[in-house]
Amino acid sequence: MDLVTPPIDQGDGKTTKDPCVRTAQRAHAILQTYCASCHAPPAKMGGFDFVLDDGRLVNAVSSTNVDEAGKPQRLVIPGNARASSLYQRVVQGQMPPVVAPPLPPNPAPTVSDDSELEQWIDYCLGAKPSPTSKPDGGDAGDAGGDGG
Repeated sequence: MDLVTPPIDQGDGKTTKDPCVRTAQRAHAILQTYCASCHAPPAKMGGFDFVLDDGRLVNAVSSTNVDEAGKPQRLVIPGNARASSLYQRVVQGQMPPVVAPPLPPNPAPTVSDDSELEQWIDYCLGAKPSPTSKPDGGDAGDAGGDGG
């Protein structure tokens, strides 16, 4: 018996059998909602204005955050969300930043949003993670505004 992937609704009347299409749509919606006001043109908080550009995200490094080897930490590492600066900063509650009263608080991503970003980075941006490729988290430190 052959299992057939059922069509996945893309939300625009079209369907696909590639789950990454819908996952990428949801991840971009999360980045648009929580990150783009500061990290997409025309804004350039922390010198970083390309949160909606996958190609630039996977090639960029933090201006201040370093990895375990002492090298600038990559913003997004396809196949390894937990080592990606953007993902670390979001799940650790560093991005979007907390603002001081009397300003209204920034909306924060939900646990489901965090999970969606993890799936997108781990499975839809290229490399598939190996069982040993995910570190147990780590300290994101100050990534110079590099997270979403």
